[in-house]
Amino acid sequence: MREAKSALKAAKKDAGSVEKEVQGITEKKAHLTGLLETQLVLIQEGTSATPEGKDAVKSLAKAGKECNLDTTLLSTFPLTAKKEPSTRSDFDTMMLGQLKTGIEKHIAELALVTYSRCAFW
Repeated sequence: MREAKSALKAAKKDAGSVEKEVQGITEKKAHLTGLLETQLVLIQEGTSATPEGKDAVKSLAKAGKECNLDTTLLSTFPLTAKKEPSTRSDFDTMMLGQLKTGIEKHIAELALVTYSRCAFW
């Protein structure tokens, strides 16, 4: 009986850890999704010339780094963000698309981690 109580206590503790981990991952996914829906759109439709644009570049660059995106992509992003959308080259447009795709891929990977943790419990 004592062993069963001990096992139950350990299982509850593990479930709590998994729950906290899943909550953190869920919050990270929501943050990244929000960046794509607001900050990236701001840059795609405008520039980094405004204070909001500068903040968007910083936030997206940080997120890109956390998502382990290519360093060349991350180093060219601020340069592209400075340009007016009408003056951006095809390369610039492609680069913004790759930034979005890279972050979306990371969001999908986080979703898989969440699923695997929930499926385990």
